[in-house]
Amino acid sequence: MKNEHTLHLTHEVSGSLQAIYPYFSDLTQFGFLHPLMVEVTNQYDQTRGQYYLIREAVYLLGMIPFFPEYTARVIEVEPGKHLRYVAQVRPTVQLDIDWIFTEDLARQVSVIEENVCVRGNKLTSKVLLNAIKKSHKTLIENLRAELAVCLLMSGVIIS
Repeated sequence: MKNEHTLHLTHEVSGSLQAIYPYFSDLTQFGFLHPLMVEVTNQYDQTRGQYYLIREAVYLLGMIPFFPEYTARVIEVEPGKHLRYVAQVRPTVQLDIDWIFTEDLARQVSVIEENVCVRGNKLTSKVLLNAIKKSHKTLIENLRAELAVCLLMSGVIIS
């Protein structure tokens, strides 16, 4: 069995799960917010069922362009509360991300827990986990900005 390397992140976002969840349950919307994803297309075939083809633009060591392409599936473990992304990002690297969503009604925030598991060699896993940590921080910032724009467009004033 390959080495497993994990990362746990917790994010808080102002807004309801009803507004936030669609950005995660549909990878085309997720890709819109993700800083490394340049194209996400919804695919279907008889063998795999529904999946997404993802193309990213990554710079290794900050300067060497690399354009990985891979497929991913979204599994709704518990509707509205728990999603799992499953992707074979390289022939020897498997990526699973569990997203768990809860609402803190008293504070009017949604809490997004992210549990990442990479199966592969130690160096590749470390580089991938570092990229995920950085890019998902930006993704959450982009989500907050997107939700703020949606609120402004709907006429709700943000204090």
